[in-house]
This record gives sequence, C-alpha cells and structure tokens, in this order.
Amino acid sequence: MRGNRPLIISIIAIVLAASVFAYVYWSAMRNRQIELKTAVEEPLAVAAALEEPEAEQKPIELLIYQSTPRRPGRPFERKVEIDLATSEERASRARQIVNAAIQELAAVIPAGSVDQVFVLEDGTALVDFSRTIVGEIRGGAAVEYAILLSLTRSLMNNLEEIKQVRFLVGGLEQPTLAGHISLATPFR
Repeated sequence: MRGNRPLIISIIAIVLAASVFAYVYWSAMRNRQIELKTAVEEPLAVAAALEEPEAEQKPIELLIYQSTPRRPGRPFERKVEIDLATSEERASRARQIVNAAIQELAAVIPAGSVDQVFVLEDGTALVDFSRTIVGEIRGGAAVEYAILLSLTRSLMNNLEEIKQVRFLVGGLEQPTLAGHISLATPFR
C-alpha cells in the first residue's frame, strides 16, 4: 500500500487540476457567449429603434406547424402569441410576420432565409427565399411542408388582405423549395 501512495496522490492531483481547468475554461466560454450575445443584440435593438421609432406593439398570433414521427405528413399546429412592433405598410408587416415565424422554426430553417416579401393588389403575398435555402433546410418533405404551411397560415391569420401565398427562390418561380413540395400553385 505504501508503494502505491505516490501514484494515488499523483492521480488525485491530476484529477483535481483537470477539474479546476475545466471549470475555468467553462466559465470563460460562458462569459464569452454572454459578451457575443450582447454584442449582437445591442446593434439589432438600435437598428430596430431607428427603423420605426413610433411603431406600437401589437399582438400577433403565429401558426407554427411541426412534423412528428408519429404523424408523418400531418404536422401539428402550435400557436405562438408575440407582441410585434408592426409597420403600417403591409409588405413590411408581412416581412415582420415571416421573420418572426422563421425565428420559431429556427431548428429547421436558418434566420435570414427570406430575401423579400411582397403583397400584390389581388391579395397574393410573394415570399422570396434566398438561393442558399435549398441546401439549408434540415429535414425532408414533412419539414418542408411545415415551413410553407407555417408561413402561409401566419400571414393569412394576421393580415386579412392576404388571400394566398406564393413562394419564390432567388426571385424566380421554382418547382419546389428543397425538392419535395410543389410550389406550382399558391398556398391557401
């Protein structure tokens, strides 16, 4: 037993040093994440304040659809109520709603996936996805359908002038968004 004593003390010292290092490293990374989050959020808050200084907060009900393994092809609806500083201009309001819905769908579609949103006089909303979206959707047909349905229903639920939604990719009509769901006809 006496012969193993230095070995046991060395092992305890190594474990203790590793624990202290892991704690210090984890604390430093956590502080760095807080600094980065603050650095990102502060300019966004300033930009939002500059965009619409007098916009009032209005309640918006987003209809977010998600697929589950138990019900493939039949996504379930989740209502999310948020307060949004909405613009008076309808295309700007539509874009705000689309961006809010995409934030709720962050697990399957990256932020910044929509380049533009237009609202035509006939009540058609045009949602123009960026060209990079094709490879960035995380999921198959059910996820693609849930994204399109979430955006459509959220727009139609909050803007009564919107009667249907068409989806573009890179400013052009495409057969599908990510190879699964047809974009040939408007969504209602």
